[in-house]
Amino acid sequence: WEPDTAEESDERWDDEKLGRLERNSRLIAITKGLLSADVISQDLAKERLDADFLEQVGAIPLATVFTRKCIRLNTTMNFKQTKFNLISEQNEGFAKLVVLIQGAMAAVTPQQLSSEVLSAIDGAATLDTAGGRSVVIQALRSLSSLQQRVKLLLGDIMRLIGVFNIDPNRAVDIIIDCFMSSVRFYWPFYIALLDASPWTRGATESLKVAQLVGWKMQFYASEPTTAFKFMDELTTTAALLVAHGLIQLGDLYPMLTPARNEDMASEFDVWSVSLKEARAKSSANQLAEMGGLEDMGDSGMLSEATPMATADIPGEQANQHALLCAKLLSIGDTANALVYLTRFPNLARVHQPIADMAVRIVDVATAELYQNTDCVRAPVKPYLRLTSNLAVADIEPTAMDMWGIPRLPLQSQCATENHAARKSYVLSPPDRDSSEAFFYEDFWLLEAAEKLPKARSIASLPRELAPWLNVAFTRLHQSPALLMRLMRLCRYGLRQQPDEEHVWLGFLRSWLLPAYSFAVPSAGLSNELWLIISTLPLAKRYGLYRDWHGVLSSGCPVLPRTATGGTEEPNSLDVAMSLDDVLEDVDSAPAQSAYVEVEALSLEVRRQVRSMMRRLSGDTVKLVGRQICALCHATPTLALKIVLDQVCSYDNLIDSVVKAFRYLTPLDVDVMFYVILSTLDDPTSSPVKDDGINAAHWLQSMSLFVAAFSHRHESPGLAYVLGYVLKKIVRMVATEDAPPVFETTLISEAISRLAAIDVMANATDDQILALQGGYYLNLEAFSMVSPLVLPQEATVDAVLAAGTDTRLTRRLAQWVTGLVVSNDQALPLAVAMSIHADKILKMSSLPLSSTLIIYDRELERVYQLFNLLYMNLKPERYAKVIPGPHTLASKYGLSWALAILWGRPNVAFHLAQSLKQWESDGEPINVKIVERDTSHGIQLSKSDEAAVEPALNVNAEKTETDQANANKSSAGASKSP
Repeated sequence: WEPDTAEESDERWDDEKLGRLERNSRLIAITKGLLSADVISQDLAKERLDADFLEQVGAIPLATVFTRKCIRLNTTMNFKQTKFNLISEQNEGFAKLVVLIQGAMAAVTPQQLSSEVLSAIDGAATLDTAGGRSVVIQALRSLSSLQQRVKLLLGDIMRLIGVFNIDPNRAVDIIIDCFMSSVRFYWPFYIALLDASPWTRGATESLKVAQLVGWKMQFYASEPTTAFKFMDELTTTAALLVAHGLIQLGDLYPMLTPARNEDMASEFDVWSVSLKEARAKSSANQLAEMGGLEDMGDSGMLSEATPMATADIPGEQANQHALLCAKLLSIGDTANALVYLTRFPNLARVHQPIADMAVRIVDVATAELYQNTDCVRAPVKPYLRLTSNLAVADIEPTAMDMWGIPRLPLQSQCATENHAARKSYVLSPPDRDSSEAFFYEDFWLLEAAEKLPKARSIASLPRELAPWLNVAFTRLHQSPALLMRLMRLCRYGLRQQPDEEHVWLGFLRSWLLPAYSFAVPSAGLSNELWLIISTLPLAKRYGLYRDWHGVLSSGCPVLPRTATGGTEEPNSLDVAMSLDDVLEDVDSAPAQSAYVEVEALSLEVRRQVRSMMRRLSGDTVKLVGRQICALCHATPTLALKIVLDQVCSYDNLIDSVVKAFRYLTPLDVDVMFYVILSTLDDPTSSPVKDDGINAAHWLQSMSLFVAAFSHRHESPGLAYVLGYVLKKIVRMVATEDAPPVFETTLISEAISRLAAIDVMANATDDQILALQGGYYLNLEAFSMVSPLVLPQEATVDAVLAAGTDTRLTRRLAQWVTGLVVSNDQALPLAVAMSIHADKILKMSSLPLSSTLIIYDRELERVYQLFNLLYMNLKPERYAKVIPGPHTLASKYGLSWALAILWGRPNVAFHLAQSLKQWESDGEPINVKIVERDTSHGIQLSKSDEAAVEPALNVNAEKTETDQANANKSSAGASKSP
C-alpha cells in the first residue's frame, strides 16, 4: 500500500490548485458584491463566515484580531461573573443618561424647531395620518436634521443601557421626567424622540409607556402636598402623548384617580352640597355682614368671585380625569375629551378649567363666521376699500375680508400680535390681557381648523355649537367679547332667517340670557341685548322675560339634551331632535335639575339689592343708584322685582328710586314695565283695602311710582300699563256683579304727574271761570291745584325752576296724549271708563255710601282723561278720535250726560267748520253777541269779540238780502249745521 500523498512540487496537483484558486477568487468576488449591495449584512457575515474568509473579502481588517475578540467576548458572556448593578455604577449610568438627553435637547433651538414644524405643516398639502399619528408627528418626521439627531441620541441611549445594564423601562421613565421638566419649550423634541423610539412602535410597547405615566400619576395622587407642583406638568405631558397617538387614553384611563365612575358622580354631589352649605352660611346673618357705606365701591358691579369660589372644591387636584380632560381640550384633542364630557356631563360644572376651554373652543369656532358676516353694520362700498398697515408679506389680492382688510391665517395673526409682548410660557391658556403665553398656542390654532368644531354658516351655528355651549354654560360670561359676538350673530340670524325664529329665540333663551346674568354688569352688553329683544313683538319679548325670571328664580335652565352621534364623527353630537324640542317651545321642554350656581347667583343678587335699598336715601342716591342700576343691568327681571316690592311697601322711597334709575338702559326700562304688569296681575295681591272703598297701599304706591318713572323715562311701556287697565275694565263691564276696577288709579296718577291735570273735587269760583275760557285759561285752572303752584314769597330761582317744570309738563302732556292716541286707546279708554263709572251706580253688592264715593272718584278720573285729550289735541284731531254725542250714546252705550261731555268738542269743531265753509262760500254771517252781566264775573267789550268768539253764543241769521235770494237761501240752509 502506498499512501496517496504528493509533494507541493508534484505536477499532479497543479491543475487542482489552479482550479481551487479560481473558484476561491470567484467566491470572494461574489461575496464582496453581495456585501456591497447589502444583500448580506455585515453582522450576518461575521456571524456565519470564517475569519480568514472575512479578511479576504475585506469585512474585517485582521482575522487574528477578530478571532481574539470573539474568544474574549465569549468568555465574558459565559464565564465572567456579573456585578449586579452596584449603586455607584447605576447612578453613573442614570447621570450619564440624563446628561446625554439634556445635551441633545439643548442643541435644539425651541423657537426654530417650532417654526420648522409649522412651516412643514403649512407647506404640505396633505399629511398621512395613518397609524393614529397626528399631523405634528408627520411634520416632525419630515425634518431630516431633527430625525438624524434623534437617531444618534437613541443609539447613545441604547449603548448606555447596555454598558450600565439599565432597565429599559427605567430609561423611559427618565425620558418622561425630562419631558415633564421641559414641556413648555422642547415638547416637539421629545415627541419626535418617543415617536422614533422602539417603546411606542406597537400596542404592547405603548401600553408600557401609558402604564409608566399612570404610575407617576398614582404616586402624585398619594402625595397631595407635592401634587400641585408637578401634576400640571405631568398631565400636560400625558395629554400631548395621548393627542399625538403615542399612547392610548384607554390604557391610561384605569390608572387615574378616582378609579371608579361612581366616585366621579359622587364628586358632583359633594360639590353641590358644599355650595348649598356655603350659601346657607352666608345668608344666615345678612345684617351682620353689611359693611358701612364707605366700604362700597363706586362701580356697583357684582363681585368677580363666582359661586365656585364660595366653597372649596373637594379634590381639585385629586380628580386626575378632570385635569386630563382640561389639558386635552387645551391641546385641541376634542375626540378624547368628549369621552369624558359625554360620560360625565357635570364634570365641567365642578371643574371650571374644562368650561373655560369650552368657551375658548366656541370663540375659535365663531371667529371666522363673525369676521365674514355683517353683524354690526353694512359693508363698505367697493370703491371705499380700507388699507392695512400690517407688515404682511405675500398676501394674495383675493385674501381680503368684507371690509377690505387682508385676511391673515389665524395662527399668523396670533403670532404677530403676541410674540412681541410675550415674556413667559404657561401650560394653560392665560387670560386675554395677560402678558403670558400658552406654549401650544400656534399649534392649537393650526389644528383648530381640522379637529375643533366650526360654524360654517349662520344657519348651522346653533346646532353646531349646542354641545359646547352646554359645557360652557356657567362660564360663558368670562369672555364679554365672545358674549357680544354671540349676541350679534343671534341678531343677524333673526334678521336673515325669519322662518327659524324659534331656533334663535331658543338660542337666546338657553344660553345668552343666563350667561348675560353671570357676566359683569355692563351697559354696553345691555344695549347689545336690547338690539335683539327690541325687534321682537311684545308677546314674545315678555315671554323671554318670563322665562328669564323663571330660570333665575328656580335655578333650572332650559338646556338642550345632547347625545353621542356615533363613532364615525366623535367631534359632533347629535342634538337635532332634542334641540328642536327645546328651542321651539319652552313649555314642552322636559324638566331639568336645578343648577346650584344659578341659585347662588339669585341669592347673591337678592342680598346685594336688599342691602343697597337699605342704604338708599336722598343723600346717597347718586352712589347707591349706580350700584343698583349695575345690578339691574345683569339681572333686570330679578333685581327690578325686588326694588318694586320695596317701593310698593315704602312709598317714601319713590323719589329716591326714580332718581337712582337715571342710569337704567332701555332694556332695563322695558323690563321694569314687564315687572310692573306681572305684579299687577298677581292674583295673591288684593287691589283694595279692607274697607272696600280705597285702593290698596301697594297699588297706590305703584301708581305713584309708575307716574314718576314715566316722568323720568318716556317709555312706551306706559301704554302697556294703560292697556292692561283698559282690558281689566272691559272684563269687569262684561261680567255680572264684578267688583270695581281700582287700577284706574294708575291712569289718574299718570295724568296728574305727567300733564299736571289734577282732580278738582272742590273747585273755586276762579277755577270755574277759568274753565270757561280757552286753552291757556284751562291750563291755569288746573295749575291752581297742581303742586307746581308757588307761594307768594317764592324766590327768583324757584320761579325760574317752576317755569322749567311747567314747560316740561306741557311737553310731557303732549307726549302722553300722543302715546294714548297712537296706540288707539283714546276712544276705548273714554268709553270703558265712562261705562265703568255708570255701572258702579248699579251695583247692589256695595253699601250706598261706598257706591257714591267710588262713583264720584271714578267720575273725577273720567273728567281727568277728558281734559287731557281736550287740552292737548287739536280740534280736528279730537274730532277724528272721539265721535259725537249721538254716536257715543247709541253705539257705545254711554249715558247722555257723559256722551255730551265727550262729544261736545266734536260738535263745536263741526260747527266751526260749517261756519267757515259758509263764510268761504260768500254767505254773509250776522253774529249776535249776548252780553252778560258783570256781576257774573265777565264783562265783554267790542274789542274782545274776535278773541273770545268760540266761547260766545253765536246765532247766524240770514239777512234781508239772503231772504230775497231764494237760491242762496236754500243753499245756505243746506249748509247750516
